Amino acid sequence: MLRQRAAGQRVDDVSDTGRPVSFTGLRHGGFNGRPSALRRAIGNLIENAIFYGKRAVVELGERESEWLIRVIDDGPGIPVEFREAAFAPFFRVEASRNRNTGGTGLGLSIARSIVRAHGGDICFKDHSDGGFQVEVLLPRLNGRAQRESTAVANLEGEADQALS
Repeated sequence: MLRQRAAGQRVDDVSDTGRPVSFTGLRHGGFNGRPSALRRAIGNLIENAIFYGKRAVVELGERESEWLIRVIDDGPGIPVEFREAAFAPFFRVEASRNRNTGGTGLGLSIARSIVRAHGGDICFKDHSDGGFQVEVLLPRLNGRAQRESTAVANLEGEADQALS
């Protein structure tokens, strides 16, 4: 189930630390995948947005037969000529190896690998209001798969409530 469990749960995890992140859009939808892996992918994108753009807005929406997750920030973004290279392991736009100016260069590579393993893709765009956005597209479920996913998610929710 693609809902707060993947995108929104990671937003909650980060906002609990007092960092500026918010979630908007749809609250749930059918998706067959690994929630912990998607949390990691979205988490990497949120961490980048906060580090380079000082805040993150995460939006969940739908586009044709896909879910659309946007992570938007106010930062300078990645220059167009480096956007594909930014997905390569250990690539950093900022050339120094100073940990105060960036990470190891693995976050975007990991995020893309996870998203593609789920049948989706990830790309960069300049945001219309200024800033930068990362778009994640993931296939939606329909029909029987949607009902089965919803049933599994409902059981997971009941188990979570029983444990708390």
